[in-house]
Amino acid sequence: MSENTPINQNEMTVDIAFNNLVGIAREMKLSHKEHLVLEQSVQTVLEALNKAESEKEESQEEKVV
Repeated sequence: MSENTPINQNEMTVDIAFNNLVGIAREMKLSHKEHLVLEQSVQTVLEALNKAESEKEESQEEKVV
């Protein structure tokens, strides 16, 4: 991994995580189709995380009101 990769997982930013994924994909020498599958997989995980975060924020707002 690159020197930008943090030792502590809590220090990882979205930019570092994205760069790690890009670096790994390049090192694996994926085919075009494999790159598309990887991209779709990452997008699916991102959407799920965003949805979970949004739901968490909504439930916290309901508790405050």
